[in-house]
Amino acid sequence: MPAVSPATGSPSSTPPAGVTLRDLGVEHGPAQLILPGGLEIDYQVDNPNNVTLVLDVSQGRSTYDFLRRSLRAGGFRITADGQQSLTFTGHGWDGAYTVSESVAGLTLRTG
Repeated sequence: MPAVSPATGSPSSTPPAGVTLRDLGVEHGPAQLILPGGLEIDYQVDNPNNVTLVLDVSQGRSTYDFLRRSLRAGGFRITADGQQSLTFTGHGWDGAYTVSESVAGLTLRTG
């Protein structure tokens, strides 16, 4: 993946409306992570130390845009952001999200 620069800007005090991992039936992962409502998950891994969601690619770009708005408000720090990929950390978890022409995926690992 090409190098990306850390995102700048101040967090919003109110996260966008969305759903939590628990709302999506995912038992593990940070409770503070908000994802778009209506998200279609094609595949998931739900382990205590690793959560991976493979999303319907048609929702890839909108999910990327949503995460860029919601992560800071949820107490996460975006560590890199560019080319429809981002990495972030917070609440004891490290995360990555990326979109390509054929797949969109979110991975979370305990930090």
